[in-house]
Amino acid sequence: MMTRLRPARLSLFLCLTALALARSARAQDVCFQRVGGVPGAYGQPPDWWTSGSTPLGSATNRFIDDPRWQGATEYSHIGDTANFRALVETTAAGRNLVLAWHVRADPSNANDRLYVGFWDETTTLGNVFRIEKTSTTATPVAGGTFASGAYNGRFFHISGSGTGWALNNATSAIVPPLPDWLKNDTRVDEICSGTTCDEWAVRMHIPIDPAADVASDNPTGVKLTTGGKFRFWYQIQNGMTLGTSAVYGWPDGVAVASEGNPPCTSITGICLPDPSDPTTPWNEIQDGGSCHGDIGLQPGHIFNNTSGSIEVSLSAVNHFHAQPTNFLTSAQSGDAIQGTFRIANWGSAVGVSPGFLPICTNQISGPAATPVPGSGNFDIACDWTVPNPCDFKPSGDPCGPSAGSRTTDQCLLVDVAASPHNGPYLFSPASAWQNMMFTGASRVEKTAFLDLRALPALPGGNPNRDLYVYIKASNLPETAPTAERAPIPARPPTGRTNDGPAREKAAPIELPKRGAIGRQTAQVIAEALSAGRLSFDEAQAVMPTYVAYVWHDSGKVLGTGGSATKLLDGQPSFGMFVWHDGDLNGWRHSFEGRNVTPLGPNFFKVSVPEGGTARVTARVTACQLPLCLDHYVTGRTLLLLFLLALLIVLLLGLAVRKLVHP
Repeated sequence: MMTRLRPARLSLFLCLTALALARSARAQDVCFQRVGGVPGAYGQPPDWWTSGSTPLGSATNRFIDDPRWQGATEYSHIGDTANFRALVETTAAGRNLVLAWHVRADPSNANDRLYVGFWDETTTLGNVFRIEKTSTTATPVAGGTFASGAYNGRFFHISGSGTGWALNNATSAIVPPLPDWLKNDTRVDEICSGTTCDEWAVRMHIPIDPAADVASDNPTGVKLTTGGKFRFWYQIQNGMTLGTSAVYGWPDGVAVASEGNPPCTSITGICLPDPSDPTTPWNEIQDGGSCHGDIGLQPGHIFNNTSGSIEVSLSAVNHFHAQPTNFLTSAQSGDAIQGTFRIANWGSAVGVSPGFLPICTNQISGPAATPVPGSGNFDIACDWTVPNPCDFKPSGDPCGPSAGSRTTDQCLLVDVAASPHNGPYLFSPASAWQNMMFTGASRVEKTAFLDLRALPALPGGNPNRDLYVYIKASNLPETAPTAERAPIPARPPTGRTNDGPAREKAAPIELPKRGAIGRQTAQVIAEALSAGRLSFDEAQAVMPTYVAYVWHDSGKVLGTGGSATKLLDGQPSFGMFVWHDGDLNGWRHSFEGRNVTPLGPNFFKVSVPEGGTARVTARVTACQLPLCLDHYVTGRTLLLLFLLALLIVLLLGLAVRKLVHP
């Protein structure tokens, strides 16, 4: 599954396979970032292992969204369906890895595993730890613990290159065989909205100990040579429904981990992957290195005309903007970088879809006379007028045969690079796209395209391929909530450094106490996303949000016979932040289209032609009448019902009159 590595946290949804790691003329080592913290908590990681600790300043009140993850090394899987973050903590007692994995869309909260491995290149020794989530109900803010039964696991060691993996604690009475530090400090979050639990996370606090014994029943940490290089790998096996499983791993392409009996052999790829395999080696990480990109582009920094907008105007000039962050401590020339803009129909396109349309190439940021300070943002502008509005009009429009080939809702993709005579710069990320729109109800009905045109066909000649779609609806209850909303806590802008007065001036975002979030508040939230003052998760915590997560059949299976599991590959998600002005008595939402088959609550299978596309309809309705009657009854139907009721009243009146005056 294609993914991206990025140095700072700001998640929005994506619409094309990512460039995994930005490249530039000045190559740098991959490393895990040191703890930076945030104003008021400099040098502090998101600490959940200390007794009495609570999340700091998160609108979601979750450790997985704690702002002290700021500056973390992050690997985000396509569509941000899952992601990984890493920090290195240094204390008087030693150094620790602070790691977290977050799965955002899981239609079934069972059969979920995480494998994470470390292998020291100097000693050729290492361990793999397996965490199996057993919690299926909401965990407390602090997270589920080993003692509470939220997870179990086992771990393995390797004693040299090519020697194969062996199970630790194979003959011990300790069940399950896990180190003390793992059982004490690892947490599992089962995240639920009402009775729906479709999101989870694993958080680990791991001691780094160059003297650790990898074969011990209770090693004192992971064995990494200080200042050396080590190999790192993880794999999430996210159990879905009906014998399917989504697999997310870093690096990509590594064999799917499985545990046989005996648990492992020395044959590469049978159980756990070989960290030094020449074909699919684990990631090489430099301990203690510096791996910040000089300049990075985040999805929230891309918009058309106004923050949060991805809608194309057919009657006026469109003003597209990309605003990458200068992660350097020194100011850079205002014209130091350039960008190339492309657009594609809103929805989910896997690979480099032929549906992408270039609109501006190598646009220079500027002006040169206005330098961009450290932690500031460049502004790359792209002005574009639609050449053929007919393409963007609904199918059947009399404008011509091209009507319906595009929609005014577009995915925005931008690639950035150094401009002529500037740089060199390391861009991380160097490419980002925005596929999450801000839009208004009462009734929002959007056409989305599921595009497989860049995907090779599966063997066997089947004319169709199955896609699986899970709709994650947040803050869209069927009846209007009555609890008061609190302001969104202050968050400084995204940036590399933690100093500077501008970072201390971030103010909380005021929300309406009750009722709908209207256009004005939604615009404030969109602008905060663009400025890096708000993460996607924090916006989703308060905004009515509709997100479609998408996977396609990879053609691969794990296991054989009746126990075989179909493996799914992810592709970009898409969605809406929905605002509404006026009365609110609840929400309704739907996902519809030809060849769409419901599999469970908010979970669907879509049959799409191989090498083709499918149109689906995403619909969100704000109910203004009690019991959401306006969702079920149209204006014309209401008029007919009124006339029918009036006729019944007249007939009853005539009947009563005859009885009184025969």
